[in-house]
Amino acid sequence: MLSLEASLMARKVLYALVLILIVLASVGYEFYVIEQQSVKIRVQTVLIENQRIAIGEMNATIIELRSENAKLVITVKQKEEAIREFKDQLSELQIQVYDLTRALENSSNWPDLDTLKTFLARDQTDTNRYVKGSYECEEFALDLQKAAYKKGYFLSVQYVTVGLLEQYGWEYQAPRAMTHVCNLAFAIKENAFYIVEPQTDEIAFLSYAD
Repeated sequence: MLSLEASLMARKVLYALVLILIVLASVGYEFYVIEQQSVKIRVQTVLIENQRIAIGEMNATIIELRSENAKLVITVKQKEEAIREFKDQLSELQIQVYDLTRALENSSNWPDLDTLKTFLARDQTDTNRYVKGSYECEEFALDLQKAAYKKGYFLSVQYVTVGLLEQYGWEYQAPRAMTHVCNLAFAIKENAFYIVEPQTDEIAFLSYAD
């Protein structure tokens, strides 16, 4: 039989082994819990990263949509502005057409040559700037015609050759066969037709009516 001292020692050893087993089990469980928490943290990290990427993509989409919306707003504003300008120009043209129509209805031939000369002296069409390709002889003649209409007189627009006009002493830097645009007036007192050069206000006798 074991002595009392040996029995006590055996019990202490047994208690120590049991305590060690408890501690080991506790530590193992703690490691298990930590590992599980670590797995959860890694999963959450992946989810957070995916959400961050998704948010980034959403922000990029929002920026793109804002940009497209801004372009659409600008386009709409440009169209509205163009429509307003067109309407303003149309209204202005309608007024001009109305004024010219009234003037044409009330226009008549020139009572005499002096009246024609006075009109040309006061009119400013000849001071307009000649612009090749956009404001040339035709525009001068048409503007002078409009100005005459507004005063109640009639001026026609005529296409003639440079050679014909040079017969009246007018000089042009163009071939004689080239077409030029001028105006034609009829003076009642003189019973005659006169050619008018709208760029210089020069007048030349063309012919009598009879």
